[in-house]
Amino acid sequence: MPVGQSIQRASVHVPETASHAGWAAAPPLPPAPPPPATPPLPPVAPPLPAAPPVPLVVEVVVVLLVLLVLVVVVLLLSSSSSPQAPKAQRQASELTKAIRCMI
Repeated sequence: MPVGQSIQRASVHVPETASHAGWAAAPPLPPAPPPPATPPLPPVAPPLPAAPPVPLVVEVVVVLLVLLVLVVVVLLLSSSSSPQAPKAQRQASELTKAIRCMI
């Protein structure tokens, strides 16, 4: 319903009977008070600035480091189950030393 229009009541005709005869008509209802004014909405916050793009070099370095860590983990797991454990452990320790030098 559009704002500002009042609700109209349907009038129903009731025939007067002995019990209704002599009753005074009810006074009309007072008009409904207007709805309270809504407070103004707070201002909308400006959008957050976009994050600066990550340089391609940083992405490549991160991917290479993750791959290197995976290789070291695979070597360590395979060396613990193989009979040539000392040689594999030596290679794994050399790899970890190389990683530490890179960092």
